[in-house]
Amino acid sequence: METDDPALAYPIDKLLLKTTRVALEGVAKNLAAAVKPNSDLADVLTNVLEESVPDFIARGLLGTLRNVTPNVKPAAPVLMRMGLYLYLHYLVKMMSAKDMQVRSSTDLSKYLKCPSGVAFDMSAQFCHHVAKPNGQPRATVSPQSKTKLACYAMVVALHLESFAVTLDDLVPLFNQSAPQLMQVAQAVGASVASMSNKQMAALGLPAEHGKKTSSPAASTAPSPAPS
Repeated sequence: METDDPALAYPIDKLLLKTTRVALEGVAKNLAAAVKPNSDLADVLTNVLEESVPDFIARGLLGTLRNVTPNVKPAAPVLMRMGLYLYLHYLVKMMSAKDMQVRSSTDLSKYLKCPSGVAFDMSAQFCHHVAKPNGQPRATVSPQSKTKLACYAMVVALHLESFAVTLDDLVPLFNQSAPQLMQVAQAVGASVASMSNKQMAALGLPAEHGKKTSSPAASTAPSPAPS
């Protein structure tokens, strides 16, 4: 099928398991439900998530929460957007996890402060599972695991930024250098170009959708205003 919309060319249901998506939207609903008239949204974020989150994640979630009306059920796209920011947070946080923090999905859930269903899916999808002497499997975060996590995180970030993102904005989030992020972007099929003295990664439409992947437009969507 040909399309001019990257969101249709790279559908979310190919990126997230249904069980993960439902669990993420559950957390998003909790965030929305905690918004009351005159709420301090930064406090809502910290209280519901039980931790502070990186600036890139906080700006995105706060920008989305500003569109939530107290006591009104958020629209599905709003919940999905918050869910993607949450998933991006869990992905990059898992990249720095120690083996003791991922040895089981229960341990991973506690470390990420995420729903057990999300941790179960992420453990199965991203961890390297090895057998202990007693025959019981134990999960680890191998170098290959970290590479896969980084690639998924890059694609989620591109989704959230209308398929074009400034790599400098992701450096503190990923805790990687711009050249390292450039390699990750290229690994997921994005092109990297300089724009206004910054490196931009952009994901174009794949060839099977009737578009060439070379030289996609390197522009970013407006970032949510900081709180």
